[in-house]
Amino acid sequence: MPSRRGVGNISKLITLQNCLEQFTEPEVLADPVMCPSCGIKTPTQKQHTFAKLPKVLCLHLKRFDASNTNKKITDPVTFPRELEMGDFLPHWYVLT
Repeated sequence: MPSRRGVGNISKLITLQNCLEQFTEPEVLADPVMCPSCGIKTPTQKQHTFAKLPKVLCLHLKRFDASNTNKKITDPVTFPRELEMGDFLPHWYVLT
């Protein structure tokens, strides 16, 4: 049976899809960045995407919870038979 993690009654199935969604989620940078056009410091985000997909994808999953004193995560991660990676490519990338 797939594992569920969560606090209290809130639980979430740990899937490879969830892991990739979290990896590619936009992250607000702590310090504002100086805009070269207007010269004003503005909040900035960074986001990881996959520029090009390989024929064989090898993933290394982070198995420690940094928010909980580096406790090791022992819950299993479920993997699909087929993995749809289109959502993790840049918005301008066209699948062929």
